[in-house]
Amino acid sequence: MSSVLDRLYFSQSAISTYVGCQLRFRRRYLEELYWPRPVSDAVKLGNEFHALSRRYYLTGKIDEYEGQVGVWIKNLQQFRPYDPSFKFYPEQQLRLNGEIRLVAKYDLVVMADKVYIYDWKTDSKIKKTFYRNSMQTVVYRYLMAAAGFQYWGRTIKPADIVMCYWNPAYPNEPLYLPYTEKQYRRDEKNLKDTIKEIMQKPWDEFFSTSNKALCSRCEYSSTCHGKPGVEEELDPDDLSLSWDDVDDLIL
Repeated sequence: MSSVLDRLYFSQSAISTYVGCQLRFRRRYLEELYWPRPVSDAVKLGNEFHALSRRYYLTGKIDEYEGQVGVWIKNLQQFRPYDPSFKFYPEQQLRLNGEIRLVAKYDLVVMADKVYIYDWKTDSKIKKTFYRNSMQTVVYRYLMAAAGFQYWGRTIKPADIVMCYWNPAYPNEPLYLPYTEKQYRRDEKNLKDTIKEIMQKPWDEFFSTSNKALCSRCEYSSTCHGKPGVEEELDPDDLSLSWDDVDDLIL
């Protein structure tokens, strides 16, 4: 187990999974038992939008597209238009090597009057209360402040950072989340404490959750309880069920 942990970079998905169910974290990230899930039409549409948004911010240009994705791209151009006087970094990955190892892949980083972190949500309407306190918000903002200097050669203070969740289907309802030094210190302590706990935990003490709802939707249900989980779409608001960036975690 130590060899796996020694090369594991923790993402918001990995940490959320551990908080939701320690045994699920062990099976997924330490035993490396994972397999592809069926990709729904909604996920395919979201992936297409992410790919086109990346092209737009790399080139400053975008073709006309029909259908839902075409509407979404037009909404994106109106919401965050490309401006060559700013620096745009689509699908920017950051890693932190130090006392803790973190990784995140940002949909878009914009260097302007502030450092803006954008995350596109195409699956459901953004629940503001949830995302204000989500592990994704914690990791993305903290990592930008902690590791940004390594990538851009400038100190990025917490007060410089603004994270924005945006759904192209609801273009007038962005969620902007500024950052403070107090929040940064709190997040640093919580992340270090959680990762330290994981690194020191004995193999047989990764306990399963008592949350039956999580168990019923878990791909490892048959391993733990002798019966498969229910085949259904993942809840986009439950980050403990998210495996979107697992490929970036195991080196």
